[in-house]
Amino acid sequence: TLAVSFALMARYGHVRSPWFRLRVERDAHQWGIVVQRQLRLGVDVDIALLEVLLLSAQALVETVLGRAMHEAAIACDYPAPAWVDRYPDVFNSTVSFDAERPSIRMPVDWLALPCPLADAALYQLALGRLESERRRLESGDHLQARIEVLLAAAGDAGLSLTELAERLNLSRRTLIRRLADTGTTFGALLDRHQMRRAEALLADPGYSASEVAYRLGYSDPANFARAFRRWFGETPGNYRRRI
Repeated sequence: TLAVSFALMARYGHVRSPWFRLRVERDAHQWGIVVQRQLRLGVDVDIALLEVLLLSAQALVETVLGRAMHEAAIACDYPAPAWVDRYPDVFNSTVSFDAERPSIRMPVDWLALPCPLADAALYQLALGRLESERRRLESGDHLQARIEVLLAAAGDAGLSLTELAERLNLSRRTLIRRLADTGTTFGALLDRHQMRRAEALLADPGYSASEVAYRLGYSDPANFARAFRRWFGETPGNYRRRI
């Protein structure tokens, strides 16, 4: 059914498209997919990737419906692009912009519609492969690498533990436990991220030490100086003069 199809997209979509996580939401009248961005790759690329995702979902729905999904509503988390006049040619729903989260909303009675191309054998085969890949990606061997990518994409200050857990679709407690299983902590990974960013920013004479501190999320430059001395054994000023 369409409900099972979207439930699988929500569970396994990140295996093939790691820049997104999908969540199914429903109420008495509507249901749909809400998109959570995992990585930011630049405005133009972010928009293009979301357009591809929305069009893929539209193709799935319309294969099941056997017609255009005019009753659906699409929300995008970016301003109307310069090519917005082309949207009616490709999207068969109303499209709005500047939403908090991208989403597709549809009538709840579409949930039970059967997929005409359903194949039980291929379904079980694909399900087994996707589950195996999901477990591999979420194992300790890959978790630290994924966190480093997310911290780097978030900017100089990185992310809070709560924000990171949300991006990974985990609870705070589960994330803490999985990191402990790999022999590290969130604090250690964030510390390493900020150490690398501090090193790079101080190499740029365009930033003062105070500006570097604020970019890394330190409201008090003195706290940044203490952290920097712990990382490199000297003050930010001495480090800059030396290099």
